[in-house]
Amino acid sequence: MFKPFYGYCKFCDNNDKLIVVKSGYCDKCNYEHKQAKKKQAGKKTGRYVYKRVATGEASVFKSILENMPETETRCFVCNVRVAVITPSNMAHVLPKGKYAKMRLDPNNIRILCHRLVADNDGNQGCHFAWDMKPRSELTGEGWERMKELEHDLKEIYKTL
Repeated sequence: MFKPFYGYCKFCDNNDKLIVVKSGYCDKCNYEHKQAKKKQAGKKTGRYVYKRVATGEASVFKSILENMPETETRCFVCNVRVAVITPSNMAHVLPKGKYAKMRLDPNNIRILCHRLVADNDGNQGCHFAWDMKPRSELTGEGWERMKELEHDLKEIYKTL
């Protein structure tokens, strides 16, 4: 087992540095030596930066908003007024992952109410309920319209 010691670094020629590896490199030179080897081999050497890939949903949402009538906007399910429409209010009727061909179809997107903070009953709005709750818990006239639309879109998806 190698025991670090103070001595002469082979790479940077500095004396009285802590030599941390058998090859005789100091800590800084050892790191640079490893990075140079990785670059030579074509490996990733730096911190990973996530690059977001555009899915096209933003342009679909924008076109939906531009084509909406000038009347007040209401939730498709509970008919509550939605004052400011954000991407959080745009809900996909059919899930994006399972039905990828319908992801950018404007017929698959409805405006649902969405609350950032839950109320006393734990309700975060219709969008949260549609995405997270089982369909058996979603009852009422608005939810029946949503389920009917879901059924119709599934039939259309079968023909694609």
